[in-house]
Amino acid sequence: MSLLMRRGFPDGIPFTDYHRAWRTGLGLAAAAAYAVAGACWLQERRTLARRGLDRDARAAVALKDVFVTGAVLTGVARLAGEAIVGRDTRAGAAGRRRRLRAVRLLNRAFVAGAVAATPFINFALFKDYRPRPLRGFISL
Repeated sequence: MSLLMRRGFPDGIPFTDYHRAWRTGLGLAAAAAYAVAGACWLQERRTLARRGLDRDARAAVALKDVFVTGAVLTGVARLAGEAIVGRDTRAGAAGRRRRLRAVRLLNRAFVAGAVAATPFINFALFKDYRPRPLRGFISL
């Protein structure tokens, strides 16, 4: 028995987490999670668009559009790529795995960007929100 087989790699071929995910059906759940994240952002974006935001807030929303779209597309591409490459042991598989690692890093960058853009949108909303309590009393 080889060292790799003792570590849990069948046939000496290392699996990534996505290989295990596809074998157990969690890959489809991850793809569904990306779809839900995209749909939730579209709903939030529609709500923000109705508020008549200032220029800075619209720019932050557009930036988050790019990040969320990139996160969803690269996440689904990574899941599909892992399913296609699978346990491929041919010589060209190493290059494919390197490209999948690059897509994973790009996905993480998009997700981090989407998370980082959220406070800017919130601060722009707070800045835009100007309650005028005296106006309600005067208009009586």
